[in-house]
Amino acid sequence: MIYINNLISISPRLALCGEFVRHGVKVADIGTDHAYLPVYLAQQGKIISAIAADLREGPLQRGEANIQKYELSSIITTRLSDGLQSIKADEADDIIIAGMGGELIVKIISEAQWLRSDSKRLILQPMSRSEVLREYIYANGYEIEKEKCVLSEGRVYSVMLVAFSNKLRELTDLEKHLGSINPNDNKELFRAYAEKVIYHLTNKLKGIKPDEDNNEHTRVTTVLEQIKEMLI
Repeated sequence: MIYINNLISISPRLALCGEFVRHGVKVADIGTDHAYLPVYLAQQGKIISAIAADLREGPLQRGEANIQKYELSSIITTRLSDGLQSIKADEADDIIIAGMGGELIVKIISEAQWLRSDSKRLILQPMSRSEVLREYIYANGYEIEKEKCVLSEGRVYSVMLVAFSNKLRELTDLEKHLGSINPNDNKELFRAYAEKVIYHLTNKLKGIKPDEDNNEHTRVTTVLEQIKEMLI
């Protein structure tokens, strides 16, 4: 991590998460590790407070060291928490869950019913199984308000801004895998993300024998063809 004029510099992946945070809110950063993002948001003057939460003591100690280094203890506090279990509803308006698998993010959201409020926003950045996360979002009364791709440290990721809508919707297979990403925002980034999805679906297809699960084989083949057609 590089520091310039005592300002913290974060990865493009975390910076995009920070872009989705609303101004003047209380933030909870779940799985904070070094507390890079809360420090960045505080230095930008974007938040009024932050809880840097993690499941392990080690990351919290590293986060606390950064908070003290940048003299932000009056704005950012650390907390030992398994997901959102130790965070109260009135302590956070925008909740960031980044750098975890989609299935783990689903588990964290499902265990915090207080997120089901139109005043809350979730900033989600899955490292894998994004399709599982998107499917859960729409099947449980949430919706993706915005989703963007970002290239960070040689890999492409998506970041989602999610709100509770109290409406249920079943996604198509294409929507599960490509989400709400607008191909016209950045065509090169969209292509990179789509190619990443194609890679994972191709590997999945290799493990499915048509005679064992013909329906699943057909579904994966169909969505693969749809994505490839979008890149022509």
